[in-house]
Amino acid sequence: MTTPTKTTLEKIFTEVMTLVSEDLTLSEKKEIEEFSDFEEFGIALETLRDIIWEEDKKISEKAFIKIVEMSKVMRMDSKIFYKKLEGNTKK
Repeated sequence: MTTPTKTTLEKIFTEVMTLVSEDLTLSEKKEIEEFSDFEEFGIALETLRDIIWEEDKKISEKAFIKIVEMSKVMRMDSKIFYKKLEGNTKK
């Protein structure tokens, strides 16, 4: 498996943030962007995951799939993302 490029990560992360944008407050977006602005996409994705889980936010199925996909691309433990977020999709 090849290492994902910065461009690939930026693209996927931008897609993720577009999908969850309406579900987050301005301060939550800023908190996440503090990491992504410095290309800390793993920390940004974990922060997003934790905000969704801790605040019991509901996200679209598409956003859920894209978040899990990004965790796999980054070789993070996608099972944790799946378990924490599976109950947070909009019905």
